Amino acid sequence: MAEREDGELRKLQMVLLDILKMLDRFCEENGITYFLDSGTALGAVRHAGFIPWDDDVDVGMLREDYDRFIELAKEGLPEGYSLHQFDDTPGFAAMFAKIYKDGTVFETEESRSAGCPQCVFVDVFPYDALSSDKQERERQLACANKWQKISYLYHSAHVTIPSMPAAARAVVGAGCHVVHFGLHAGLKRESIRRKFDQARVFSASPSDELSVLSYTAWGPFDRELLTNLERRSFEGCMFPCPADFDCYLTTLYGPTWRELPPPEQRRTHKPLRLVLSAAEEG
Repeated sequence: MAEREDGELRKLQMVLLDILKMLDRFCEENGITYFLDSGTALGAVRHAGFIPWDDDVDVGMLREDYDRFIELAKEGLPEGYSLHQFDDTPGFAAMFAKIYKDGTVFETEESRSAGCPQCVFVDVFPYDALSSDKQERERQLACANKWQKISYLYHSAHVTIPSMPAAARAVVGAGCHVVHFGLHAGLKRESIRRKFDQARVFSASPSDELSVLSYTAWGPFDRELLTNLERRSFEGCMFPCPADFDCYLTTLYGPTWRELPPPEQRRTHKPLRLVLSAAEEG
């Protein structure tokens, strides 16, 4: 979508806000701690709402809260919303969860080949403890990253890399296509999950530093930074964010996080197909 017909983008953001408000109520009712994460936290601090061109919402949870959230949300979300994760959604590649607004469609180049339908969603990222042993931590990060990438290649017959030149994209895409079918020939889906979970485990004592292992690892963050939270305004509602937002956002984006990036760096998911209600789909 081009600056994506601002009206349509704004409608999408309101659907995302609806999911976020539901998630906030659910967590409040069940004593689960979460916080606005990455670009959503940046939007709360810098814009008191969505980054103007943003088309998704991210929240984070410490692993203990995340695991409890998953168990309760499997059957406990209100009608019209559903939990999706690797363990119970065929074709789902990510090692983090998504909350869908049922009856909507949010289809991108990547999700089209991912093997499962995708609705408008909120990402829920678990933060895992890192090993206190430097070498073990490096293995932990590298192995988790490897098996997450393998999962995406396993589930997608081709990978879209829009930032690459066309010729290079074609070569890389062909290679990914070959790897995809090779993985299917020699690997069972459930073993990918098992290998990823093994990557999270370590023998040394846990450090006080946390990171998202289920995505491109960001951080690390001190545990205290992600547990000392305060509610901030986001689109007229109040949601929890790291209280020391400057430390959090500087760790993520560097010291220039207050500045708007140039237009060519303003990334979105670029949906190919967007349906914001069941009535619209019909």
